[in-house]
Amino acid sequence: MKKLQLFAGSVVLSAVLMMSACGESPRTEAPPPPGPTAAEQLKRERDEAKRSIQAKLDQMDKELDEMADSASKAGKKATKKSKDAIAKMKAEVREMRDRTERMGDAASDNWKDAKKDLESAADNLGDGIKKAWDAMKK
Repeated sequence: MKKLQLFAGSVVLSAVLMMSACGESPRTEAPPPPGPTAAEQLKRERDEAKRSIQAKLDQMDKELDEMADSASKAGKKATKKSKDAIAKMKAEVREMRDRTERMGDAASDNWKDAKKDLESAADNLGDGIKKAWDAMKK
């Protein structure tokens, strides 16, 4: 008799558990959204690098405009050499802008080298602008 009661209890418990699961959808999680493709990632990195370099060049343009304004106000104090140096640096900034735009056209294995070269050139030009500005203040 105890075996029969134990068997009946097991059947009832199994039925209750099965009924509680009825109507529920299986609990599966949605797969995570796919990450960017290699081409998308490369484009994102290029765009970010171009924005960073363009921001540096924008700052350089602003500093050179301030230098040119200061030189024109200084009159005779501003030598032709200073004005020529400012004009030369402005031309270098324009050339770097062109190189930055062309960086997007570099092959995927070459663009990182182009980025390093441009960043290095931008840093060197920035240092030259700072030195020229310091020399003008003297």
